[in-house]
Amino acid sequence: MKEETMDFLAHFDPRTKREQSVKAHLTAVRDLAYMYGESLNISHITGLAGWLHDAGKYSDAFQRYLRSQMGEGAHARAGTVNHAFAGAQLLRVYTENSLLLGLIANPIMAHHNSSGPFDYMDPTTLRPVYYDKLNSHPKSYDLTDISDRFFTDFSISDFRSYVAQAERELNDCKDLNPNQAFYLRFVASCLVDADHLETAAFMSDIKAAYTGSQDMDQWLNDFYQINEKAVIDQELTDAQNTDPAFRQLNELRHNMSNRAFTLGNSTVGLYSMSIPTGGGKTFASLRFALASAKSNHLHHIIYVVPFTTVIEQNAEAIRDRLGLAENSSKVLEYHSAIADQPGSYLWRYAKETWDAPLIMTTQVAYLDALYGKGSKNLRHMHRLVNSAIIYDEVQSLPLRLTEMNNDAVGWLTNSAHSTVLLCTATQPALSSQYLGSKLALPNEIVSDVKYFEAAFARTEIVDETSDIWDISKLISAVCNALSVNSSVLVVLNTKAAVKAAYTAFKQQDNSGQIGAFILSTNLVAAHRREIISKQIKPAIQAARDGGRKVVVFSTPLIEAGVDLSFAVGFRSLTGLPSIIQTAGRVNRNAEEPKATVYVFRLSGKVENTVMLPEITKGAAITSILIHAGNPLMTQETVKKYFEMVYRERRDLAYPVKSKRLNFTLRSLLQWNGNRRPNDQAIQVYMRTNNTDDSALPLYTAQETVANLFQVIDSATTPIIVHWAGHNDAMINGILNSDTSEEQRCLLLREAQQYTVQLWDDPSRNGDKYQDILIHDTKSDLWILRPEYYDDESGMEID
Repeated sequence: MKEETMDFLAHFDPRTKREQSVKAHLTAVRDLAYMYGESLNISHITGLAGWLHDAGKYSDAFQRYLRSQMGEGAHARAGTVNHAFAGAQLLRVYTENSLLLGLIANPIMAHHNSSGPFDYMDPTTLRPVYYDKLNSHPKSYDLTDISDRFFTDFSISDFRSYVAQAERELNDCKDLNPNQAFYLRFVASCLVDADHLETAAFMSDIKAAYTGSQDMDQWLNDFYQINEKAVIDQELTDAQNTDPAFRQLNELRHNMSNRAFTLGNSTVGLYSMSIPTGGGKTFASLRFALASAKSNHLHHIIYVVPFTTVIEQNAEAIRDRLGLAENSSKVLEYHSAIADQPGSYLWRYAKETWDAPLIMTTQVAYLDALYGKGSKNLRHMHRLVNSAIIYDEVQSLPLRLTEMNNDAVGWLTNSAHSTVLLCTATQPALSSQYLGSKLALPNEIVSDVKYFEAAFARTEIVDETSDIWDISKLISAVCNALSVNSSVLVVLNTKAAVKAAYTAFKQQDNSGQIGAFILSTNLVAAHRREIISKQIKPAIQAARDGGRKVVVFSTPLIEAGVDLSFAVGFRSLTGLPSIIQTAGRVNRNAEEPKATVYVFRLSGKVENTVMLPEITKGAAITSILIHAGNPLMTQETVKKYFEMVYRERRDLAYPVKSKRLNFTLRSLLQWNGNRRPNDQAIQVYMRTNNTDDSALPLYTAQETVANLFQVIDSATTPIIVHWAGHNDAMINGILNSDTSEEQRCLLLREAQQYTVQLWDDPSRNGDKYQDILIHDTKSDLWILRPEYYDDESGMEID
């Protein structure tokens, strides 16, 4: 039976002919945004944003547009009817608080803007963008009509009361002014997540799938109980091993795990875990996070890691630890790259939310949630609040993002009821005096760092940087090492150098008496995992037992989340943290009393790092520390390294140059002493327009930041690899025009593990790649033909 037609419609489902009223949609989004806002105690503020965001749909123009999509009347082109501004302008009638208005009206007007909230002042055009839009007069609606229709559906007294409660919440936000950028993005995040989820729920004819805080608390409490039992079981198992070296190593791991548990039961805040490589960091950090979640009623545990391969490895280990199935919805693996680009908006709306107690994501996705462009990134941000965030390998943070990340961590731990744990064997000096934004000293979980460093000391660094090595000298040194050792690891700074060294070694060892492997990002993640787990790891063990010897040539990707233990290592000169991480793959399980890692300088003709300034500058500082006689494998020297890096760098706040002004992205969002955010542009605007700043209660330029922000500053294109015999069905499904949107998105999610990055844009150089790549127009993605993917070295494109 056909449902009765409603007067004012928000959505129409052409498949089922179902209709959703504006009243129903606004109510649902208001209530969902309210629940999201509870985590920061501003639920009426976020609820107001939800309540008013689509008030413009009460207009005659929007109703004509929507009904034209239903086949009634003349057709109206999508995007021609402004329905986003009316709710913001209606709110202005009911509050005199310009701060509250700015905090809510901006997200309302921008809820369809892919770059998030508008600039209050554009630093490049020097226009007050938000104020211009708030004061505009769109032809799409008459505000009096909007108000009359809105208050026909809703009680004006209830609305006034709701606004008054929002004003009281704002008054309780004592740190709003210095942190206005984070509060604004939080409100926008709650609104966009609620709107997208509720819209997808209606269009799918299901109830919006929101997991309440009680459910999250219960799940995390269950995980806590399971994990504590696993800790006891592991201690009993380890006690049965009589090997002295093994017992000592595991005793140290258990001590750190217990210390993590103790501090996890403390209040929320900033913590660090300076566990040496091989110290049991994954499970110690999980135990810390579960204890913190239980003690402080946190809603999520979010793991932030540098590489997707580490996500998969950690997620598998944690699911196994907690007895969860591989497809359990309670552990969300969120990568990045390609999965959310194509597909229907309905699928993306429903699936791009971080609604799980355990979230495993990349450093890129975490930073994009805080600052990046795109509604998918924006809607993740509010999940960082009231959470335990495990920031793994934090030293891998790009240097130009150091101060912006410090701002975020400071806000999360001081204002947003979150705990942040900085995990790494090479802690960066984020409290350094040389930083414009520095963190408070974190509470260190490892009580006696020097003692644990000595206890875990399994390698020594040998300096071979006095001479410059060419490929032949490197291969000669590797062969000499193999003559007396069962396995060798060689880590170089570029893919080209790794390929050259691997090729030279294979030519010298043409009899194949030594097992040689290559690892680089030219191999897809699924292939690298297979090589590491099914080939390299067994080969190392076989070599240790007297079998064929092994050598692995790798880029720095092996330095994080790879559990391998070589007999000896070689590392091309680079930043000190990377050298220590390489050493963590040598003698990892104390198979020998001590092992050696040789640090050498490779010829620039072989290893060109001119376009890699962080490596070049890091290598120079490492060289200074080596020649000064500093013991490299200590946290004390690591701190010296980062202090020297921060002292010499001038790009730690993300500098940007424009035609009119030079600024940093951080300066557009944060106070710097007495200088407000975006102060340079505001001063110019006031002088040019002979005005003061009384009409500017908020100052940030978040749209500009979102448009310019990139975690990885590189012009690369994701390429899906057709790896013959391994993902044929997936590739065929993607290329099949009859594949449904939902199935296509599932396939593209699977394709993340079969993706490599190409340092070029095939869309601009189509002729060059016409025989190499297939362009899938449905998803606007590129697929590598199988003949250009080698089973040993991966993608082969010059």
